[in-house]
Amino acid sequence: MEDAETFIRDIHATDAINPDCWNLECRDVNFDRVMIALLYGSWNARVSASIDKLPALISRMKESNPEMKNFAFASVKVDTDDVSYELSVNNASEQKFGLGAPSELPAIVFIGASSTETSGVDDKNTNKLRVEPLYLSGAKLDSLLSCIPIKDDGSINDSDTLLKSMQAAWSRLFDSAGKLRPASVKKNVVKTTISKDSEPAIRIFIAGDRSQVGKSSICMGILGALLKSGKYSPSDLAYIKPATQCEQTQLVQEFCKSKGIVSCIPIGPIVYYKGFTRAFLRGESGETSEQLLQKASDAVDELAVGKKVVIIDGVGYPAVGSITGTDNARVAKACGIKSSIPVDNPIRIPAPVLIIGKSGVGDAVDSFNINATYFSHKNIPVIGAIFNKISLDGFYSLQNCKEAIEMYFNKFQPDKMTFGFIPEIPSLVNARDNLVNESAECQLNYAIESAEAFVDQFMQYVNVDAILHAATQANRTYLQNHMATSSEILNATPRKRLAEEPSNLILPNNHTSIASKNATSLPSTNNVSLTRAQIEAMATRAGAAGHERSITVVKFNFDGDLLFTASKDHTPSVWRSENGERLGTFNGHKGTIWDLDVCRFSKRVVTASADATAKLWDCETGECLKTFVHHGPVRGAAWADGSNMFATISDPFVEHNAQISVYDVPENDDPSTYADTPRLEIDLPKNANGKRVNATNIVWLNLNEALFVTFDNGAIRLYDPVTGEELDEFFPHEKKINRVSFNLDKTLFITSSADFTAKLYDVVDFRHLKTYKTDRPVNDAVISETKDHILLGGGQEAMSVTTTSGKVGKFETRFFHLVYEEEFGTVKGHFGPINALAINPNGRCYASGAEDGYIRLHYFDKSYLDMKDPVPEELEEGEEDFDDEEKEIEEDDEESD
Repeated sequence: MEDAETFIRDIHATDAINPDCWNLECRDVNFDRVMIALLYGSWNARVSASIDKLPALISRMKESNPEMKNFAFASVKVDTDDVSYELSVNNASEQKFGLGAPSELPAIVFIGASSTETSGVDDKNTNKLRVEPLYLSGAKLDSLLSCIPIKDDGSINDSDTLLKSMQAAWSRLFDSAGKLRPASVKKNVVKTTISKDSEPAIRIFIAGDRSQVGKSSICMGILGALLKSGKYSPSDLAYIKPATQCEQTQLVQEFCKSKGIVSCIPIGPIVYYKGFTRAFLRGESGETSEQLLQKASDAVDELAVGKKVVIIDGVGYPAVGSITGTDNARVAKACGIKSSIPVDNPIRIPAPVLIIGKSGVGDAVDSFNINATYFSHKNIPVIGAIFNKISLDGFYSLQNCKEAIEMYFNKFQPDKMTFGFIPEIPSLVNARDNLVNESAECQLNYAIESAEAFVDQFMQYVNVDAILHAATQANRTYLQNHMATSSEILNATPRKRLAEEPSNLILPNNHTSIASKNATSLPSTNNVSLTRAQIEAMATRAGAAGHERSITVVKFNFDGDLLFTASKDHTPSVWRSENGERLGTFNGHKGTIWDLDVCRFSKRVVTASADATAKLWDCETGECLKTFVHHGPVRGAAWADGSNMFATISDPFVEHNAQISVYDVPENDDPSTYADTPRLEIDLPKNANGKRVNATNIVWLNLNEALFVTFDNGAIRLYDPVTGEELDEFFPHEKKINRVSFNLDKTLFITSSADFTAKLYDVVDFRHLKTYKTDRPVNDAVISETKDHILLGGGQEAMSVTTTSGKVGKFETRFFHLVYEEEFGTVKGHFGPINALAINPNGRCYASGAEDGYIRLHYFDKSYLDMKDPVPEELEEGEEDFDDEEKEIEEDDEESD
């Protein structure tokens, strides 16, 4: 086709405004010249695939407009480089020329040039060019271009809407004689000159579709990538987490320090500390929602002075903080750029939101849509997503997920981008738990090195320049839309203005908003503000708030009157099982508590922590008796029979393999005399394939005859506790064994696995007895001491549950019959995966701990305690009737008597 030969794909913007570079068709010296340019960005993937349809479109337009002469047509990729971008997005003025691309691409513009003027791209001649755009939104044009039907001969069937818009633009630019119409005179133009250095910093709000999805790691990746690009210095960048639940040292904070980014605020000014929520609702915290948000605004504004990019780290999932009016959407709005226009009523432009999503396809997209809708509902712009922690192989490999998700975004979310898909990076797994403090120099250095490795991979998989560009465009679009809306409201009737004004207006002192009325009507025991220390002390005494992060273990003592719990908040606790009253905490660890065990008579407790220590505690006083330092994070701990020694398992760390350690701690000896080093160390070397092994649980068998250890490859091994010799190995599962639980006399044990099953075994000969199958990972399972029942807990991560799930959430405790393997009941309550279960030895209650940070103590009602286990009415083939055997034995005994 002739037009296809003259069409130029992806010319530079400087060539698009230089008539000497135009490949003109239908040349006629009596007609002025025109370039028809399709402007698009690298993020417009669907448009890029539709560009080749442009020649057919021009041919159709030429058929309808025989007077078309001296025209050229091409596509322009606006983000080819900085020069192209500036020329494309700037509006034409007396100072400089620009194509005036709208904030939402793609766009088509007609660039007219007089045939009598000299060409070139100097300021004198470019000011004589005329630009006329198509009045179609980017989304509409994108849709029209992608839907143009092409015939076999290369022509098109129909595209009336697009053709009419193009003809209208032509008519606005040229008269019937083919001459450029005079430009309209712009009145009251205020000339302003803004230096680039005075432009406000780009602010980007990083939100997660759930907790612990890797928001802070992404913040670190963006900062590191900007530094390595060479375009930014440390003084150009800033990081802040305006609202937080966790006040421990974060890796991103240490990373900023190592890179010289001194403008770093990792904590607050909004802190959801223990007891804060209830104190806020009672009016005791001393601050309103507006005051808290104003503190966040002030902190970000001060931090952004003289900066080019400010990364704002969100907290948890989008709705976190909504109970206090400080959810992520409100914080993003408060932390945005304060615009200088309109002059009479300047507005704050919300910080554009970048959502960090999880792996998968359907789950990942559903999760993104739920969270994006939360922000959009509050009129906060969402620019797109980065999908994190994706496997490199398997059905849900990075490549497969990327292909499917990008296809979805191109088709259904053309105004949002997928900026990258990041594989799971082993070096950062549990990095936050392994980072203790600056005194742990080795661990800190290793964490920083891991962060460097993450940044290197981040740059390979994420388009950071596109993120900055999208954020800038989002700010422009928001301001344009606000100006248009404000104009409509001002021109409306008084009644219509009242209906359309936003509800979050600042009211005069003699007015009271609904929110403040509700706040003042809440019950308050006093009318004075309390300090944070007072609020936290009251909450601790009341047992409120409990743990502040995900629960890792719950365990009853031998008598069942005490419940011991631990979580990722570094503080194990002990509770009274009869009423849930917290009796005390064991303070001293600086990392996640992965496991704990209490001795037979509840005198001492041993804890295992990610801070690479195991600690021995006095159960009555909470005093730390001894700290045992390990080479890596301590994953498990267990008392031996007699309570005079305990064993631990630790993860591989740096050059050290995983290890099993046995410590002698005689009860009657002075703790100061206990050896710092273990009596026995069992090294767990790498597998034959070179992969490190990770032990997940450790238990002493009866009479301390062997150490029972489970692994993340589905294996169970037995070790001699004296010599360290491996006695046996078998594989109950194909995937990680999350937990193992024994009955009270250690004759049975049950394993819980990521392979969706729990399995019951006989301890004597390790014979497999029963399998309990589920439709989700099993994190823990326990054996009832009073009934033939098994309790299972687990579930998918909260944001992994799609709307197509039969049981939304799947976070309930499931009850199975021990013998018949049948599920007969569930108990709901948690809103996160259950990580730990424990059943009281008396069989009257059980405890569950979950990812939501809550421990639930469930007391069985009388109907359950009195329930008789059903007996099958009909025996299956091969089964024996034990009742008949008992009757026969009784009859034989009577005859013998």
